[in-house]
Amino acid sequence: HYLRAMAPLPFAFRTQNPHVYRLARAIVPDGVYPPLGGRRAREPQRGRAVASAIASYLSCGKPFDAERSVIRGAYGGCLYGNANPALRTTEADLSQYWSEHVRLAEGDAVVIVVLPTAPEAALLALAYGAAVARDQAKHVPAALRRIAGALRARPSLLGRSLTVRQRLTIFDPYMQPADSNS
Repeated sequence: HYLRAMAPLPFAFRTQNPHVYRLARAIVPDGVYPPLGGRRAREPQRGRAVASAIASYLSCGKPFDAERSVIRGAYGGCLYGNANPALRTTEADLSQYWSEHVRLAEGDAVVIVVLPTAPEAALLALAYGAAVARDQAKHVPAALRRIAGALRARPSLLGRSLTVRQRLTIFDPYMQPADSNS
């Protein structure tokens, strides 16, 4: 009952790149703080509080413009190079916001907070789990090849139980066994 009563945990980004905002808006369209393009924030007080906490934690002592969710001088300058086309966006609200409020050359960064609802958080968790499963499935054949190679190289491993360290060595070829006889 306790978990059902809690709001899903927000997540946040500190960035100079407007495409990160696009990503956040694509993930949870109505749950992004600061709201842009005439959208209303789902939970403006909570969004501002999370953004302030993130700014305080990640950029100790740097001034934070809570109204715009911008950390002044968060970085030493523009991380991407001032003329980088990656920092341009065709979305008018993002382009206007970044040009008016974010001084890239001075190292400003925007704190973007995503506040999902419980159903949105559940869908995000399922999507993440599916992505991890797909990624892990790609590695199964490689892991099996490593096991087969280890068994061919050390036939003494067949027919006996392996220590945890030996198992880890098979899966991680960079890990060396504790002694050369194992």
